[in-house]
Amino acid sequence: MHYISKYQKGIIIGIFGVLIGSTSPIFVKILLEDFTPTTIVPIAQIVSAIVLLFCYGLLPEIQKIHKKPIRDLFWIVVVSIFSAILAPLCLFSGLALTTATNATIIGTLETFFSIIIAFLWLKESLSSQQKWGGTLMFLGVLYIVTNGFSLDLEVNRGDLLILLSAVFWAFGNNLFKKFIPNISPELMVTCRNVIGTGVNFFIVPYILGVDHSDINLKNIQANWMYIVGLAVLPIVLAQMLWYKTLKTLSASVSSIIILTSPFFGVVLAMLILKEELLIHHLWGGVLVVAGLVTMMIHHHKHKKLSKHLHLFQCLRHHFH
Repeated sequence: MHYISKYQKGIIIGIFGVLIGSTSPIFVKILLEDFTPTTIVPIAQIVSAIVLLFCYGLLPEIQKIHKKPIRDLFWIVVVSIFSAILAPLCLFSGLALTTATNATIIGTLETFFSIIIAFLWLKESLSSQQKWGGTLMFLGVLYIVTNGFSLDLEVNRGDLLILLSAVFWAFGNNLFKKFIPNISPELMVTCRNVIGTGVNFFIVPYILGVDHSDINLKNIQANWMYIVGLAVLPIVLAQMLWYKTLKTLSASVSSIIILTSPFFGVVLAMLILKEELLIHHLWGGVLVVAGLVTMMIHHHKHKKLSKHLHLFQCLRHHFH
């Protein structure tokens, strides 16, 4: 009988976790047929919060949150504004206007923006590998949003919203890293979902002048499986699998596994949503992945930055 080693099991769990995490744009695109982006966000967040509270046993921790210093509570709210309100609203609104394929590839720029913000704000060093890697990623995304540098330039507004969501998530990552690293990502994502639910249900509609009239029994009955799927699979299950991976494998190996995320996202969009993979997607995706690989080379050479990469990978699965 052939036994799977701990390392092999970590690889399998990691890849499966990335695959599950890549289903988020698919669920959102399906739900957008009956719901508006401003409705999908709080629905997914409240279901996620409920599942997280009971799956992780975080209810006692949430009950102790009032004992945290005022400073920590303030930054939890600030991080939530970026990661639970601005970023998902831009992402879901963007998905209503563009393809899941575009969203998957463009969303990888979160890593690029996180590093740039860390360089400009946290004064972290920027190596030649990071510069070249970031340039390749940016050119790849630019190639996609301009349809292969077409002379008949017409940038999709949805692509720009996806790009903006990546910026907001990158800000959220760096704020978390700088001001509240003592808060566990599990507790942070639960607080984020609770705060996001309240704000997105009651405050955002008032500010934007919209309502939640699409929340009715007919729509809920027709889409309850997709709602639960969006809340449970890419958020709860994916993050459980990813934490298992991070505990089993080194940062270098886990960072290589995360590179498969754009591939899985594109393949799922083709198989489930029947989206076309056009030539500008292919070449743009190649540039993006090449940029990610180049930046990973730098992380593997620097132990401190490798730990930071570990954190960004945790937050990526929590905050998306």
